[in-house]
Amino acid sequence: MLEPPGPEAAVLIVDPDLSAADRLRPVVLDAGLAGRVDAVPTLGEGLDALATEPYALVVLSLAAGDVDGPESLDRIRAIDPEVPVVLVTDVPHPRPCGGAPAHHAGASRSPRTRAVPRDP
Repeated sequence: MLEPPGPEAAVLIVDPDLSAADRLRPVVLDAGLAGRVDAVPTLGEGLDALATEPYALVVLSLAAGDVDGPESLDRIRAIDPEVPVVLVTDVPHPRPCGGAPAHHAGASRSPRTRAVPRDP
C-alpha cells in the first residue's frame, strides 16, 4: 500500500487540465499529505521538474503526454526509479493503460486509476 508522503514532502501533478490540479491541491494540503503541490501541464515539463528536485509522489494524467502509460512510467523511472506514480484518467483512452504492458510495468488494476508502487 502506498504510504502518504507527509507534510514535508512535495507532490507533482502532471495534467494538461491544470484546473484538475487546482481541485486536488487543497485536498492534499488540507489533509497534511504533502507540504507542497506543484502542477505542470505536460509530461516533458514533469520530467524536467523531476530532474531538478525530488518529489514524494507523482500524479500523472494519461492525457499529459504523447506516449502511453507504460512509456511514461519508463521515462519517469529513468529519472527517479523510487518515486511512486499514480496514473489517472477521466476520459476513455484510445489505447488503455490496462493490460499486459501496464501490469508488467507494475500497475495495479482498478476501474479508473492505476497505482504504481515503488519497486521493492
